Amino acid sequence: MVSAVYQIEVEPVSELIPLDGMEGKIQRMVGCVGLKLLSLKQIQKDQAESNQARLVEWVRQQDGSVSVRDVQRAFGFKTANDAENALRVIVDSGCGEWVNLATNCPGRPAWGIQLTTAEQREGG
Repeated sequence: MVSAVYQIEVEPVSELIPLDGMEGKIQRMVGCVGLKLLSLKQIQKDQAESNQARLVEWVRQQDGSVSVRDVQRAFGFKTANDAENALRVIVDSGCGEWVNLATNCPGRPAWGIQLTTAEQREGG
């Protein structure tokens, strides 16, 4: 029997949140919503920045634009949402913008990003 139903809205953040002493609290919070925490790994800020730099460099090698699905496949993200969150960090930092990408298949265009130039970031 369900006594209450809650809707939880979350959004990715571009800043890393330190987890010092937070592991137990996060496990309890996840357990309270009926989920099981499979892994919790604290990463170094420079590692996250390195991952972002790797992704930006890879996008640059793909002629500066990629779809969410391209990123999911190339970087092994489990879901398109995970890949989109990785791209969101690039967009939020001002290094890219969301675009609809043409595909060879009929139907909707693919959702992805295009890297921005320094001139575009400066508003020129």
